[in-house]
Amino acid sequence: MNTQYEVGHVSLWKKIVYICTGLVYTVLGFLMIQHPATTLSTLSFAMGWTVTIMGILATLSSFKNRENDEVRSGSFLEGICLLLLGLMFLFGDFINNTLVLSYLLVFWIIVDSAVQLQYVVHFQKGWSRIVMIILDVLLIVYGASLLFNPQEAESFLVLWIGIGFIGTGVGKVIKSV
Repeated sequence: MNTQYEVGHVSLWKKIVYICTGLVYTVLGFLMIQHPATTLSTLSFAMGWTVTIMGILATLSSFKNRENDEVRSGSFLEGICLLLLGLMFLFGDFINNTLVLSYLLVFWIIVDSAVQLQYVVHFQKGWSRIVMIILDVLLIVYGASLLFNPQEAESFLVLWIGIGFIGTGVGKVIKSV
């Protein structure tokens, strides 16, 4: 059903949601990097709720998309990862769970980048396609390198979370353009 608010194949509302989500990710990423000593204690509650809600929405979205099984399964996997991440932020003991949190975040960064990389073929603007390919490939390589360096991931958890959130946020904003 086409309405006056539809722009291409993506509605104006979805574009606004992508931009807002991307901006939230980016702002949270910069806040984390700027305040590493207090990041987990001061932002965990807000991030926990935000990520949990986004996980619920992604999971629900996967059940609504019945046309494309790849998109549906990717959205479902992203939703479950976000739900787990959000609940860990809300109820986890960050001192004892840093390794688990590190691996969960690394998997989330890899999966989210791989999911976004699927949509690059749908971009009509050449510059955004190239930027998205480079950004997503770098984030996947970055995530894979962290999988094999758990001490590094634990030592710089706040920085890695911040970079992951910034990269994901920028990717979501570009995706909406």
